[in-house]
Amino acid sequence: MNSYRIEDKYEYISRTVTDGTQRKYKKGNYFYKINKTGNEGYTEYLVYRLLCKSTIPQDMYVKYEYCRINDRLGCRSKDFLRENEQFMTIRTIYERVTGNIDLSNKLMTMENAAQRLQYIVRLINEIGLSEKDFLKYFRMMIQLDWLIVNIDRHEHNYGVIYNSKTGKFRTTPVFDNGMSLNTDRKENMTACTLSGSFEEQVAAFGYPIVPAFQIDYKAAETELKRIEKLYGKHRELNLLRSRLC
Repeated sequence: MNSYRIEDKYEYISRTVTDGTQRKYKKGNYFYKINKTGNEGYTEYLVYRLLCKSTIPQDMYVKYEYCRINDRLGCRSKDFLRENEQFMTIRTIYERVTGNIDLSNKLMTMENAAQRLQYIVRLINEIGLSEKDFLKYFRMMIQLDWLIVNIDRHEHNYGVIYNSKTGKFRTTPVFDNGMSLNTDRKENMTACTLSGSFEEQVAAFGYPIVPAFQIDYKAAETELKRIEKLYGKHRELNLLRSRLC
């Protein structure tokens, strides 16, 4: 396991305020996140390695390294933004389109996950991103969150990328999976993107439910055994195994 020493001057202050907010640094082209409530760094790495054994293209998810940062466990990842690009969260998009700042409250006024999905798609249409591209990305993310029990897909950790030079948008890779697999021990927590139910979120895209990706289960189990040998048997790994069965 690599160990990194990062000075305080590189601390990155996020606008997000959630239970999952970790101490974060940005040095060069890399982000460094220190564990806060559980094994977030290990979980980020575990999910990343699972995605490597899936049909999801590599450019659609962020690569994480499990490591030590200033003598504490965490993870490192490369900045996914390119030159002239900026990340726009779904909340930022809502603010720019409507002039309001209460996206969570707006979504809560809707009866079900399907209506919330339709509203988010309308926001995406307003900024000019391809609805087809966004739905492909969003379906994949929602199904992945169900598989890995990600309770922290809030309005700050998904969105789109804007290129200020070309004026074009593209979808982000999937990132910030550290609060998955019950790593924070909050067994009673549920989904929070479109609904309090993972199943309802997946069903919001309509029936029949079409899998957005596939996993090579044999290759995934081989990878989990490798990780277990390197870092020991953790409850997150055991839960992931049970989810893959």
